[in-house]
Amino acid sequence: MTISRIISLFVVMLISISSMSAVELRFVNWDGEEADLKFTNKGKTVTIRAAESTLSPVYSFDGPGPLVLFKEAMVEGKTVRQTAATLSVPPGLTHAIVVVAA
Repeated sequence: MTISRIISLFVVMLISISSMSAVELRFVNWDGEEADLKFTNKGKTVTIRAAESTLSPVYSFDGPGPLVLFKEAMVEGKTVRQTAATLSVPPGLTHAIVVVAA
């Protein structure tokens, strides 16, 4: 493989990686405070805090979508995920405010 082919392959990889950018999310709750919602990002569970009067800290979501918000509950001695919402992430979206409502 020549050096020009290696450089070309590297440039293509950089372009494809840069097009997969993270979505920055902030949450606000419609009524009260929510501290039990979670989502998974890069294989790690992230717990969000959504208050009524202020925006949450910024959370990043790097997945292809959808964004699945869930709560964890104990059922028969096992922790299970209970889906609270499934949100489609439009292509090209970089920032979002998610309003949490019952």
